[in-house]
Amino acid sequence: MTEHPDLIAQINKLRKDLVLSKCIGAFFIALGVAGGTWISFHKPATLEASRLVLRDDSGKVLATLGREKFGDTCFALHTKSDAGDASLCVDDGGDSALFLGANGGTSRTVLSNEMEGHAGGGGPSSMLYIGEENGKNYVNLSLDEGGSLRFGHGVDQSIVVSANKTMPAINLYGSSGKIIWSVPKN
Repeated sequence: MTEHPDLIAQINKLRKDLVLSKCIGAFFIALGVAGGTWISFHKPATLEASRLVLRDDSGKVLATLGREKFGDTCFALHTKSDAGDASLCVDDGGDSALFLGANGGTSRTVLSNEMEGHAGGGGPSSMLYIGEENGKNYVNLSLDEGGSLRFGHGVDQSIVVSANKTMPAINLYGSSGKIIWSVPKN
């Protein structure tokens, strides 16, 4: 048999490379098994806080989650320019509300569901309010035992259509806040 020193050197190099490749492969397999085992037994961290505040790079509050000063738990979003905001709130009594504001808070929409009715009376009720912050130029739809639709320019100069069980009515209020026209007649 004729000896080929170059061929024998190449075979020996391939054997070394094969052993090295097997060792590297075994290392990565062991690393994958160890990592998979660690992940399967590691419990995700829990973030606990009484209030979360999200700020932009300049420190402006963009979102909050927590109990507000008035007692409700709310998730609130704010624009950088204070042009608009939105809040979703719930309280311990089972009431909930969605507040949407625009034009720096001068225009707002409120959708609420209250367990004790608006102004604390009666049973459950729902309410949709669309209007200006100062109560001028509004529409208010209340759904409860004395359901009503109100629209106008504040307490005075408004129209109220009510559908209570005893006697539905339509009332027009003048600038003094008193009824100026009613069906049925009062």
